[in-house]
Order: sequence, then C-alpha cells, then structure tokens
Amino acid sequence: MKLVLFDLDGTLLTAGGMGRRATRIALEAVFGNSGNLDVYYPGGRTQEAIFLDTLLDAGFSREEFLASKTELYRIFLDEFQKSVEGTASRIQPLPGAVKLVQALNQEADVMLGVVTGNHRENASIKLSSAGFSAEWFRVGAYGEETEVRSQLIPLAQMRAQERSGEDFSGDKTVVVGDTTRDVISARENGALSVAVTTGTDHRALLESSGPDHILDGLDDLQEVLEIILSTKHARGGE
Repeated sequence: MKLVLFDLDGTLLTAGGMGRRATRIALEAVFGNSGNLDVYYPGGRTQEAIFLDTLLDAGFSREEFLASKTELYRIFLDEFQKSVEGTASRIQPLPGAVKLVQALNQEADVMLGVVTGNHRENASIKLSSAGFSAEWFRVGAYGEETEVRSQLIPLAQMRAQERSGEDFSGDKTVVVGDTTRDVISARENGALSVAVTTGTDHRALLESSGPDHILDGLDDLQEVLEIILSTKHARGGE
C-alpha cells in the first residue's frame, strides 16, 4: 500500500492570500505588531512557524507567543472564516487537481492524506471550497501542530499506520508539493517527492532541492498517475 500526501496551497488549490490577511490581523490584534510578516510567510512554512518566527523577529519571546497562542489562533480562525464568507470564489482548485485526487481515491492500494502548513480548520474550509471531498483524504498533519515542516510527514505516516496497520516508511510514501520545503521534508523522511511549479517556488529553485520528479502541473492525469503509482523512482530528480 502507498501513502500519497498532498500539500494544499500552490499544489491542489489557490486561496488568494486570505491566510496572510488573517495572520496579519491576528498578530496586530494580540501583539499590536505584525513585524516583517511578508518575510516569514513564504510557501511551505507552517502556521505555527509563521506566527513564532514573525514575533521573534519583532522582539517578542517564545514565552509571550505561547501565553497568547490560544487567543492568537482564535482571532486568526475567525478572520479567515470571515474572508471565506465574503470571497469564497477566490478559493479555486488548480487544473487537474480534483480529477487526480478522485482517480487516486479509486486505487485500492493507495491512502490519501494532506500535509499542509494550514491550520486544520483552514485546510478543511479550503478543500471544501475548492471542490474536494473530505472523505478523499483519510489522514492529515497540519500547521498548528508543529513549527517544523518536516515533522508533518511522520505525523501523517503514524496516523495512516494507525488506520490501516500498514508501514508507510521510505518509498511507500509520496509527497506532492510546490516548494523546496516540501521536497526537503520528503527527503529528510525517506519519502519520494513530486514537485509542481504551480505555486510559490519556480522550477529552477525546485530543481536545486533535488526532487524525485518535477512537473509543470497536475493536469496531465495519466502522466501524474504513472509517476505517483510507479514503484520505480530515480532519486535526485530526472
């Protein structure tokens, strides 16, 4: 059995920057300062890391973040929900993404999951708004759970093993994402990486991180299925 883990923004869908707006409002409401948020909001970071790194850079302590964390997330989630209610059409699937996930969901020996820097609630809203069924993704690991992106993959693998009894270590896990952080996280965990150029990082930057495969998108269904389902992969790109 194979575990296929998808990043969200820039990989399966686009959300028009609503998360960044909600982050800024939450930081300014709780700390009166959003610092250099744009520096700490590149693709591939977890929401926890975005909050923490922005605040540390602005002179706040980890202890101050932890003391205000519950309130910070409460405002953040409220503001994100308001943005979605006002502009839900900004959340759109990327070409071929829905058909790919549907096709993989029909494979008996594949379990689908998400590994995303988004908060769990945001991830659910984005997927639903973009036309993905929550039932297609049986496991997930999310951005409020850790500030370290690479820790999301073992979390998802552990949850997949608990559900299925299968071991998903090594090349039994495939990670599909649009940033170098996705690629590096996959490699650090022994997983296979499929990078797509539809998000934050351009092709040359993605290539520099050494993905097992790199694609211009997910719209060629047969090509993507062959890559993900193949048992033969060449390490370090093609």
